[in-house]
Amino acid sequence: MKLNNKGFAITGILYGLLILFALLVGSYLTILTARKNRLDGIVENIENEYNGNTTDTYTLTFKKDTGIKEIYYSKDNSKFTKVNDAESINVESGNTIYYYAVPKEGYTTNCSQANTTKCYVEINRKNEELTVTATPVTTKTYKLTLTKNDGVSSIWYKIGNEDYKSSSFTVSVNLENGEECSYYGIPKTEYTMNSCTLSNPCHKKMGTEPFSYRLEAAAKKYKLILNKGAGVKTIFYKINGENSYSSITTDTTLEVNYNTTYYYYGIPENGFKMDSCASYNNPCSYVMGNTTVTRTLKAIKNSPPYTVIIYLMGSEEARGTTNGSTFTATGVYTMGKTNISCDYGATATISGTTVTIANITTDTTCDIT
Repeated sequence: MKLNNKGFAITGILYGLLILFALLVGSYLTILTARKNRLDGIVENIENEYNGNTTDTYTLTFKKDTGIKEIYYSKDNSKFTKVNDAESINVESGNTIYYYAVPKEGYTTNCSQANTTKCYVEINRKNEELTVTATPVTTKTYKLTLTKNDGVSSIWYKIGNEDYKSSSFTVSVNLENGEECSYYGIPKTEYTMNSCTLSNPCHKKMGTEPFSYRLEAAAKKYKLILNKGAGVKTIFYKINGENSYSSITTDTTLEVNYNTTYYYYGIPENGFKMDSCASYNNPCSYVMGNTTVTRTLKAIKNSPPYTVIIYLMGSEEARGTTNGSTFTATGVYTMGKTNISCDYGATATISGTTVTIANITTDTTCDIT
């Protein structure tokens, strides 16, 4: 039967439906295949993880702290490879990466080459970022203190090969173990260093304990001559800062430190009394200078007869005794001089060759000048 132009062939519809069906079936099969592959992969991963056979790969990134110069890593703790800052390496999950670092000068790190067994990172199914750190070196120091006594003008010191420095006060410096300090003192005028001199300085190699040293200078010594005059039985003296008196019964020479105070007093014999420097509570005292000093203790009679001696310009011209307070000498050679002076408060006049002395209270000496 023949259709008119307004009809259509049934086969065209059938072919179209067949093609559409084929496409649908193909797409479904593709989806099923992909799903199966995905499920197989998940199952395989689970089995590998359960059995410890995973081979997943992750990245380990190394970063350097300020004080780190270089980083080295190894997968077996034997052969190490240098890595750059922020460099990443691929590592399978479950592996251990060992590493060590080389610090910059003045820094230290716990992950040094000697401590490789202590520094490692384990990769466990994730990417890792590792920053290797360093800390500034803090060297322990110990205090060295130099002090001085009053006789030292200044302290000179140096550390190692440095130039010498000076101080008029206490010196305090911090030194590392093994560092060496050299030092000496400059004494004041009329003082001498006991040790640690310019020509022979002292040295101290610092240990692990604080160290203190006192530089001392001793005053130079000058002679003090103590003479025992007539009527003096014993002389007591105290020198160089001593706390107690020493005694002598003959003339003696002592060594006294410069610029120190010395003390002395006398004990008279029977029938005499001290002219001065009479007791423990009333001694004579002087500050020692830089020359030899002679001190003579005198005692005077406290009852007559008194001896009177007359000198003419240091030469004895007359001698006699008196039981009273006056004395007259005649025929005295005076060279026409009229000036005369006496000790212990006595007074005298000259008339020609006659000398009259009054106010005599003890043995008296007069000198015509």
